[in-house]
Amino acid sequence: MTAPDNAEVQSATTSLEEYLRTQQDLVKEASLALPHSFSQCSHSLGYIRQPVYLCQTCPEAKGICASCSIACHADHEQIELFPKRHFRCDCPTTSLAHPCTLHKRPELENTENTYGQNFNGLFCRCHRTYDAATEKEAMIQCLACEDWFHESCCNLRERPPPRGSTPPPEAQAEQSTQPGAQIRSLDDSVQTSEAARASTDTGATTAVAINENADTDARTDASDDELPPALISSDDYETFVCGACVQRIPVLKRYAGSSEAVMVGRGACGWVKLDGEEGDVDVVGRGDEKEVTEDMVGAAAEADVTAGMKRPQEDPTAPDAKRRRVSEQPESHASEQPQITGPCQAPARGPAAERVLDAVARGDHSVGTGDVFLTRENFRERWCRCGQCLPSLEMNKFLLEEEETWEPPEDEDSGLSLEELGLRALNKVPRDQAIDGITHYNKLRDHLVNYLRPFAQEGKVVAETDVRSFFADLVEARAKATL
Repeated sequence: MTAPDNAEVQSATTSLEEYLRTQQDLVKEASLALPHSFSQCSHSLGYIRQPVYLCQTCPEAKGICASCSIACHADHEQIELFPKRHFRCDCPTTSLAHPCTLHKRPELENTENTYGQNFNGLFCRCHRTYDAATEKEAMIQCLACEDWFHESCCNLRERPPPRGSTPPPEAQAEQSTQPGAQIRSLDDSVQTSEAARASTDTGATTAVAINENADTDARTDASDDELPPALISSDDYETFVCGACVQRIPVLKRYAGSSEAVMVGRGACGWVKLDGEEGDVDVVGRGDEKEVTEDMVGAAAEADVTAGMKRPQEDPTAPDAKRRRVSEQPESHASEQPQITGPCQAPARGPAAERVLDAVARGDHSVGTGDVFLTRENFRERWCRCGQCLPSLEMNKFLLEEEETWEPPEDEDSGLSLEELGLRALNKVPRDQAIDGITHYNKLRDHLVNYLRPFAQEGKVVAETDVRSFFADLVEARAKATL
């Protein structure tokens, strides 16, 4: 057998260095992905807002905390549901047959937990499952009910086909009638309104929630790059409330369709934003086959202004006619004290937004789903606090106060190398056991050095078979010694 040349030895040495660097990179990635310590179940903390996981391997549709998802269900299939408020971990309770390894004393079932459709693996008003391998769309979490919604189901964009697959013609025809499909003419909108309403009627009673900036960045900017831009992008709003939640929260209904609570409605030529500045929008619903004329558009604009809008429509000929993000506009009353008494300061709702809300209340989603997109960064400080608005706000504290979300404590070992972790573990071992372990380690090191010395002297490359042979000889020698 001929000795390898220097180039081969250098190549092998470089490969070893690359391997070591790869291992170090993996350790760093692991510390970034899992920076927390998963040694304590959150059950003892009671009902709190925390990240919740659904274990699909366990037959019970219950929720587990982040720690239990790693320590107790690591080998199970799971879905991350993201933060849920007023939720207590079900892992150590009698409602789950799988034992908890962190909280070993069985607890009674959590009677105050709320289990929506997410705990059956279903999301959005379309009640679809989520598959990261095929889903192209970003999903938005509602602040109120904390369910997740597709952008197309909020009429922000046309529903794309699943990633990596082409739907059959029947599916394409069905997708074209979804509420997110772009309507390009009045005739098309009338023909598809019935199918759109049928596909979303069941969503009228589905609980929905708002997405907080601190909770997740899985919004429009996470959508597939091939998709067209959404009607309302993630830069245009701070958080989202679904139509079902808007219907049950009076203060949101008062603000709906204003610049601070933008809605989406179906105009004569497609889906448009309703933000208090679109005075020429004529919302078109089922049975509206009549032709939309310029006179009708002008009448709708006049009706919006006379209905009591707080500010007139911007002059399109002005030098700075392009509307900036609302949170970047001058804060004319940001420093004012909240009003407790006196007349309501909520912006007057235009007829377009009024029609969308009335239709949704009847179960008709042909003109919109009634969702609102809160645009102000400090929206919690800007609500009207009159005698009509304040009770609604106090019943929905998440509109007044930013909620804290519990996470497992930081792991002090996160980011340490394997050598550092080994030394730290060694320091926790009793002294006599540590000395015994170091002695055996030194024997193994000396044995390995003696085994590798001929390779170094002859310039031979250490192959995988050589390493396997070394450890096989060790196992055989140990077996003989114990006989």
